[in-house]
Amino acid sequence: MTLRNSIAAALLLLLITLLGYGLVNNLERETQVIDQGPDTRVRRNDYFAAGLFLQQQGHSVKHSRFLVSPETLGAKDALILTDVEFLAGSSERARRLLQWVQGGGHLVWSYPSNDYDNPLAILLGVVRQEVESPSSPEEGQDNLESVQAPEPTPVQSSGEQEQQAGGAQNSEITNLRAEISAREAEIDSRFLGRLRGAEGRVLNSIQYGNWFLQQDLSVSSGDYSPVLEAVARSEQGGQMLLMGLGAGQVTVVKDAKMWSNRHLGMFDHAHLLAWLVRGNDSVHVQRYSQWPSLSQLIWRHAREALLASLLLFLVWVMCQGRRFGPVKTATIPLRRTLAEHVEAVARFHHRYGQIDHLLDPLRRQILRRAASAQLDFDQLKPEQQRQAVLNLADIQQEGALQALIPQGQYNTAELVDTVKLLIRIRNRL
Repeated sequence: MTLRNSIAAALLLLLITLLGYGLVNNLERETQVIDQGPDTRVRRNDYFAAGLFLQQQGHSVKHSRFLVSPETLGAKDALILTDVEFLAGSSERARRLLQWVQGGGHLVWSYPSNDYDNPLAILLGVVRQEVESPSSPEEGQDNLESVQAPEPTPVQSSGEQEQQAGGAQNSEITNLRAEISAREAEIDSRFLGRLRGAEGRVLNSIQYGNWFLQQDLSVSSGDYSPVLEAVARSEQGGQMLLMGLGAGQVTVVKDAKMWSNRHLGMFDHAHLLAWLVRGNDSVHVQRYSQWPSLSQLIWRHAREALLASLLLFLVWVMCQGRRFGPVKTATIPLRRTLAEHVEAVARFHHRYGQIDHLLDPLRRQILRRAASAQLDFDQLKPEQQRQAVLNLADIQQEGALQALIPQGQYNTAELVDTVKLLIRIRNRL
C-alpha cells in the first residue's frame, strides 16, 4: 500500500468516526406520543403511550411488529394481541398460545370485527351476537346529544403528581384534559362498558361495535374448558370477557383501540390495562401483524444455504488476498557447483569439530598418488616427500606446503581454503 493510499484510508476512517460520534451525540430518546394522521409511523407507534404507562407502573414492556412466538414468553408474562388476523386458518398457532396460557401466561386479544373464522374464538367458545342499530339517524343523533357520560377518572402521570405537590398548574396538561373530557362527552353510552375491579371500583371503557361478546362452550371445538370469571357489560351486552384457563388467564375485548395513543387517556382505559396485567412482570405488545422481513425469512428457511455462501465468500477472499506479502515466484532448482559443495562440506565438519576426519583422507590420497608416480618416494623424509608432491603437482602456490602439514586449529575460512587446495593437489597427481 502506497503512502497516498494509507493517507486516504486514514482520512476515511477519521471521517466515519466523526460522523458516528456526531450521530450518537445528536440522538434523543423519544418520549412524546406521535399521533398525527394514519401514516406508517403512527400505526407503528399506536400503542407507544400504553407501553410508557405500564413502564411507569413497574412493568417491563416489549413492543413487536412481528409475530411473537409463545416459546419466547415466560410463564408469568402477558401478551397483548391488538390484531389476530394472522391466526385466520391456523389453529396450530392458536393451540400453542393456549398451551402457554395454561402454564401461567396471560393472553389479551381483540376479537376481530371481520367475518372470518378465528381459531381462538372457536377453541374458547367465544361468539359475537349482533344488536339492532338505531332505527333512524335522528334517533341516533338524539342519543349522542342526550348522553351524560360518567365522571372520568383522570390518569395521573409523574408530571401531574409533581405539579400537584408544587401546587402549580400546567396549561398544556389542562388543555389536554379538557380536550379529552370534550371527547368523552360525545360518546354514545351504548358503547360504554363497566367492569367492577379491585376494591369494588367500577372501571369504565369504550369499545365500539353494534355487537357484543358471550361465551358458548357448545360451539367450542377444543379440549379447553375456560372458566368465565368476569364480564365488562354495556347496554348492548358483554364487551370484555375474563376467563381462567389452567394456571393462566385469557381476556377477550371487543376493540383494543381503547389502549391506543388517542384513546388511552379516556375514561379508565389506562387503569383497566394496568389492572389486567397487575400480576405480570413483563408485558409483550404485538402492535399489528406483519410478515417477517426478507432477512428473517432467509435466516429461518435458508440458514444452511446462507452459511455455505458466507463460507465460500470467505474462502474466495482468502484466496484473493495476500497474507504474507507478494506471491513468491517459483524458481527452478539448480545443482550446486563443486566449489559450493566443497565449501558446504568444510563448514559442516568445522562446525562439529571433525577437521581431521575431512583433511587426513585427502593427505593420504595425495601421498599414495605421489608414491605411484615416483619409485623412491617412500625412502624420502617427510619434508622431502611434501616437496616432491609439490614438484609432481607443479604447484608453487603460497600456502600449498602448509596445507600438507597437519595443523592444530583452523578457522572456517582457513579450513575451506585448505580443503580446496588439497583437492587441487590431488587432482594434479
